[in-house]
Amino acid sequence: MEAPQAGWMCAKAGEMKNSRKKRLLLWAGGAVLFFGVLCFGLIQYRVYSLSAPYRVAEEEAPEAQAIVILGAKVEEDGTLSPALEDRLAQGLALYRAGKAPRLLVTGDGENQTRNEVEAMKSYLLDQNVPQEAILEDPHGLNTYASLYRAKHTFGLERVLLVTQEYHLGRSLYLGRQLGLVCYGVGTPDTVFKNIPYNYCREALARVKAFFNAEIQHLKV
Repeated sequence: MEAPQAGWMCAKAGEMKNSRKKRLLLWAGGAVLFFGVLCFGLIQYRVYSLSAPYRVAEEEAPEAQAIVILGAKVEEDGTLSPALEDRLAQGLALYRAGKAPRLLVTGDGENQTRNEVEAMKSYLLDQNVPQEAILEDPHGLNTYASLYRAKHTFGLERVLLVTQEYHLGRSLYLGRQLGLVCYGVGTPDTVFKNIPYNYCREALARVKAFFNAEIQHLKV
């Protein structure tokens, strides 16, 4: 009877060992998940807290060297998306109010069928903005690149940013981290059909922005 009992005890010990391993793995997984959620939340708060003081209404916007209008979708036939049209209209209003002598249109100008920068420039020219008042950056392929190049390629120090409200916090955060003195005027998010999706996507983009600006110190 001793041999079966010894076997039973060994099996029981093995089960207990496996149970401890499972508990350890669960605790480790929970700790990793908790740490990830905590970091995610802290990054969201950092972007918000560093950008919130610099959101302004049109009439409160300080004078700047240039108004930076960030690009958005353009259809293949050159039609502006509602988001981009809103941004351009707001940028134009700031320009006409004398907030800055120039407008920097920045976005994807490398796509031959959906050239954001050419479409933005055409809109402004149609609104009687002089050619010499328009700066063009066809290599602003994302928000970080647009603001990095505003500082390091165009030599701007003080700017007004124009984009949708949901996107404005990250834009201001990046601009400030890159050394720009910047304030931002937001346009309505209601132009988007799926606002929750845009907010979720933006939350993830803030994590990337944090790593680009504060960990990698990315150069473009």
